Amino acid sequence: MNKYFISANWKMNGSKEFTRTFCNSLNVDTDEDVKMIICPADCYLNELDTLAPNNIIRGAQNISFNSDGAYTGEVSASMLKDLNVEYVIIGHSERREY
Repeated sequence: MNKYFISANWKMNGSKEFTRTFCNSLNVDTDEDVKMIICPADCYLNELDTLAPNNIIRGAQNISFNSDGAYTGEVSASMLKDLNVEYVIIGHSERREY
């Protein structure tokens, strides 16, 4: 079982080029007790999956409590599961504020 989690929330920052440059500069060799999670904007989840080293885990920045429906801009658990996303930031103060 992992003892430590290191998570980076990109918030509403980044681009395809930023993701490429960031992933190319990563040289991360972590202990097996540490999980490194990067939470980019949803539109860069696949880009990160393709480019990041295998020991970097993708996470989402938000998840809807609705499973489907007319909720513009929301992302459901099944959508994230479809992308093999296993980690999500839940209840971030900025999401609750707006």
